[in-house]
Amino acid sequence: MAGGAEERDTPFTATTIAAADTVFDVVALPSETPLIAAARAAGKQVITGAEVIALQAAEQFERYTGVRPTPEQIAEASAVSRA
Repeated sequence: MAGGAEERDTPFTATTIAAADTVFDVVALPSETPLIAAARAAGKQVITGAEVIALQAAEQFERYTGVRPTPEQIAEASAVSRA
């Protein structure tokens, strides 16, 4: 999405976002998409693409090593992926 023609577009109307409990976006870059920004402004719980990537990485890590990263480690990995 970053640098693309739809970079500033939101795929859902404000009415649809207002009706949601949680807004989930899989776009990883940027993690703060127009959809996520609109959902935050509406006070909605959000799941960003950066969080999705960190959770996928945690699942892969566990499958390879048998060790499950802690929620804190997953959050830190998510923060690093956005840096």
